[in-house]
Amino acid sequence: MVYFEPFILGIVQGLTEFLPISSSGHLAIGHFLFGAENADLLFDIFMHVATLAAVFLFYRREIKNAVRAVFRARIPGTSWLAYRNWRDHDGRGLLLQLPIATLVTGIIGIACKDYFESLFSSPRAVGIALCINAGILWLSRCAKPHLEPRLLPGVFGAVALGLAQSVAITPGISRSGATIVMALILGMEKGAAVRFSFFLAIPAILGALLLQLDESVTSSFSFMQVSVGFASALVTGLAALLLLVYIARVGKLHYFAPYTLSLGLLTVIWSLFL
Repeated sequence: MVYFEPFILGIVQGLTEFLPISSSGHLAIGHFLFGAENADLLFDIFMHVATLAAVFLFYRREIKNAVRAVFRARIPGTSWLAYRNWRDHDGRGLLLQLPIATLVTGIIGIACKDYFESLFSSPRAVGIALCINAGILWLSRCAKPHLEPRLLPGVFGAVALGLAQSVAITPGISRSGATIVMALILGMEKGAAVRFSFFLAIPAILGALLLQLDESVTSSFSFMQVSVGFASALVTGLAALLLLVYIARVGKLHYFAPYTLSLGLLTVIWSLFL
């Protein structure tokens, strides 16, 4: 039983990080069910690092090609056309627009850090956020396919995606759901929307980890317990990522809305009796 809780929480993290049903919301509910008064934030961050490793494994070729495109590129000419051709290369454009979205998320995340963290200990707040998440997923039905879908969001689109990701810091709102739905509304191709969403998760998760380590936060779990949770989150995360890519491409994200709405309502009702 010593390893049962971190094992189950790792599976929950792996399944919910990529599926648009909010990993943070499910982890918070898991902590409530196991009787913890507050979520173990450091354990949760390491679970996010496990699923981050899944992103690196799944998109390893795209990440390598994007980095190569930057370092192998010649300096663009002084004309606007030369710069635009250089910028619009898929790999270079990706690495140019990711920092913009990350900066927006970082500013909001740091400014509202204490408020976001306080929500993890409130079952009612998590339940309400899960209901809001259902509405966000339902919006994916409004994202009509464009005649020429975009592979990148553009500068203003990157700002919008950064805002969407910052909203998803709230436990109960799915980061993948919020960013993918926003990318689809911006007219991005479905596969590119998923890819940009999870590339955007890399600096966000690393930044959250650095903030927590800077505060010397300790965990109630042992090293071996964290390792068990990490392994289960990594394996299930890879499986969930494969499933999400398929679901996004067939345009069925809104299928998860009834689930998060039901879970949110049950959590709110449950909180009334605590």
